[in-house]
Amino acid sequence: MTRGANRDSIYAPEAGYLYAGLFTVTSHWPEPGRDGFLIQRFRLDALDGNYDSVTGGVVEADPAFSTTTISRRVRDSAAARRVKRLYDDSCQICGTRIVGSQGRSYSEGAHVRPLGRPHLGPDTESNLLCLCPNHHTQLDIGGIVIMDDLRVMSVEGAELGRLTLRSSHRLDPLNLRYQRGLWALVERPKSVRAM
Repeated sequence: MTRGANRDSIYAPEAGYLYAGLFTVTSHWPEPGRDGFLIQRFRLDALDGNYDSVTGGVVEADPAFSTTTISRRVRDSAAARRVKRLYDDSCQICGTRIVGSQGRSYSEGAHVRPLGRPHLGPDTESNLLCLCPNHHTQLDIGGIVIMDDLRVMSVEGAELGRLTLRSSHRLDPLNLRYQRGLWALVERPKSVRAM
């Protein structure tokens, strides 16, 4: 067991970490916590051969670095910038415009058909949307799909709104169909009337 620095505990070191040895759980019981939730308490008994060892000084988080090589598709960031500029960094689904310090705004260029393998979607404006981070994530994980008539739908089939589309921005319907197909929401053919 190790203990980190904690001014509220008489068992914790003033700085760094304390290795207190090996322990075994000898009993446990439920008990109401200070917020009213039921918590589980444990009795720990030290195993033979335990010793206390304290690390020196304050330990600062300094993560290790390693050199890696990755293979990823090179993106056309200029195309994403053009689409985001066209919508003034406002989400095409909800209209949200995230503004930060000094008036800087933030939005994300979302690919309708993913770029990576096995999808190999095109990195073009006809496959890009300007979305807020939430709607970008929903698009990527199948929480929403976009129909050819620009209705935004949940995968359960509920209509959530409409996609804003400027006249100079053309989306490829094949990319929209591909994204819907990933999440099994595809248009069903209209039934033929019986004669």
